[in-house]
Amino acid sequence: MHIPKIVFEPMSLQSNIDLIKWAYFEDNGSLDVHKYTLEYYPELSNIKTDSSKDEVYKIIEYVVSKDYSKYSDKIKSEVKRYNDIWEKYNDDYFTSISKYLNIEWPSSVKVINGFVGLIPVFPRYLDTFDFSVSTNVDKDNIIRTCAHECCHFLWFLKIKELYPDIPRREYDSPYNSWQYSEMVVDPILNSKEINSVIGINEKAYDSFYEIKDKDGKYLMDVLKDIYNSDKPIESKIREGFDYICSVLDN
Repeated sequence: MHIPKIVFEPMSLQSNIDLIKWAYFEDNGSLDVHKYTLEYYPELSNIKTDSSKDEVYKIIEYVVSKDYSKYSDKIKSEVKRYNDIWEKYNDDYFTSISKYLNIEWPSSVKVINGFVGLIPVFPRYLDTFDFSVSTNVDKDNIIRTCAHECCHFLWFLKIKELYPDIPRREYDSPYNSWQYSEMVVDPILNSKEINSVIGINEKAYDSFYEIKDKDGKYLMDVLKDIYNSDKPIESKIREGFDYICSVLDN
């Protein structure tokens, strides 16, 4: 079985700047990225509301460049620490998640890069099999981030196999396909097969646990029951998707 390897490396300054430019103006409804950006870079809170986008971009470039230079050694040391943490989980996790979802890792995906920068949120890039993470992340959350994001990579290959007519854009927020992908990390990563490897508990977005269906049952409870059944994974995915769509679309 072919399995990839996660390799952490420093995020480039330009990539860090570009991510903060996106994050400053982003609001997808499920995660207040703009708020987190201001908390991470307090200087950006001083930007006037009537500032043009070009003016905001110039301030972001200055603030991020200053901090990137200041913490460049920290970024490098975190790269080494994260690689050391994940190394012992890599092979067992990728093998287990592949078996769980009943799909092979593409032979072309040999390395999954984890870019380490000064960022308030950790985006993943489905088309390139990469993700980003900040400094100062503790061991459990590094393991959790690696497992979570790489689950998404293989999950959407499985979705493409089962639902070839779903357009690529619906793999991202706010579509049901994206919401489903963020919900299933709970039952999948907390399953006996995966939890025995990573040894941590995973949780989806808090807002998902507040959703109820027409019978008053919590959506996440029903979804976990589906995934805890003895059915083949393909049946679980289809049944779960039908269920969450019936709830979210009403």
